Amino acid sequence: MDGGGEFIKLIIDSSTVLLLASLGELIKERSGILNLGLEGIISFSAMSAIAVYIEVGNPYLAILVAGVAGAFLSLIHGFISNYIKADQVLSGLAVLFIGIGLSGLLGSKYEGLKVDPLTPVRIVLGDFIISMDILTITAYILAPLLFIILYKTRYGLIIRGLGDQPEGLDYLGYDVDKLRTIVVVVGGFIVGLAGAKLTLALIPMWSINVSGGRGWIALALVVSSLWNPMLTFLVAHVFGFLNQFPILSQVMGLEVDSRLISTTPYLSTIVLLVIFSLPMLKRLGYAPRELGKPYIRRD
Repeated sequence: MDGGGEFIKLIIDSSTVLLLASLGELIKERSGILNLGLEGIISFSAMSAIAVYIEVGNPYLAILVAGVAGAFLSLIHGFISNYIKADQVLSGLAVLFIGIGLSGLLGSKYEGLKVDPLTPVRIVLGDFIISMDILTITAYILAPLLFIILYKTRYGLIIRGLGDQPEGLDYLGYDVDKLRTIVVVVGGFIVGLAGAKLTLALIPMWSINVSGGRGWIALALVVSSLWNPMLTFLVAHVFGFLNQFPILSQVMGLEVDSRLISTTPYLSTIVLLVIFSLPMLKRLGYAPRELGKPYIRRD
């Protein structure tokens, strides 16, 4: 693979991690549940994936286990948020610390161990040959699929109703808490795939800080893409490029402090959050109305 193709592959791999994490969080938030624990879920799933890959040698089983790990932590958050009616911010932060703690404890024996990355499928685009593995292909299918489900199907109407008018669904006989928990678990599974992508493809090794703030960036991506899966697809690739910009700057010979360049995606995240917190944009009403609020039935 030539230099251009290799750099494009890095951007795609980096974008895929953010895309999967953002899509998983997006459907959770569309149902009204906010989860600030993405960083912990990604870390725990990444550790689970590489542990299974090292011990068993089956990458597909590793991907499945990573998804289940993400679903498990999300189930904890969903149960606390929906049935105990606890503060979703505090619950999400608890999941964050649990995920990071478990990944550090259980992953200590795998620290620094490297694995062979997922076998890619080679796609020729003109002069470029781009490699895309099964997780990237899955993410690229998932973005338009979620868009269709959310905006063109009855199931999507229910999911959006959970976040906008849960009392209406309750009136129609739907179990709001149960449905919200199911959506949270499904979203957690998708976030878990982001962890698998991280340690099985982008950085094929395990270290305690492997997530590198990607969970927080994914949270910002959901907001800046206005809770729209297709916009999330586009914005994720912008941040994927920014994540790999330090490499591009070295190749181009730019005389800029590498530490400053490395902060680019995080500074961009802050800027986006500030912009989309402006009252003018808030009034557009893209955010789910009941986001972060437990549903309490009024008798």
